[in-house]
Amino acid sequence: DRVLAEMERHGLKRGENGLEVYVMCEIPSNVILAEEFAKRFDGFSIGSNDLTQLTLGIDRDSEALAQVQKAFPGKRIVGVPCLPLIHQHGSLHCVTMQLPEGVL
Repeated sequence: DRVLAEMERHGLKRGENGLEVYVMCEIPSNVILAEEFAKRFDGFSIGSNDLTQLTLGIDRDSEALAQVQKAFPGKRIVGVPCLPLIHQHGSLHCVTMQLPEGVL
C-alpha cells in the first residue's frame, strides 16, 4: 500500500490513464498471500525459477534441482496453486522461467 501511495504522490494512480500495477510472485509467502495481493494489483508475474528454488530450499546450480527438473519436466512451477485465486479476482498473470541454454 505504501508503494501505491508513493506512486500516487508522483502522479501515477492505478487505474488512471490505463496504468496497471503488477507484482512479482517469486517467494513462497507471495503464493500464500496471493488473494490479498490480487486485491491490490492488476496482475502477477510468477518467477518460477526463484519460487521453485526458495520453496525447495535448493540453489540454482544444485544437482538436486537438476534431478527434480529431469524427473518432472514442465511441472516445476510451484506457484500454480495461486493461479485460481488470481483468476478469481480478475487479475492477469504471466509465468517467467529460465530456459536451458540453446533452447532458442
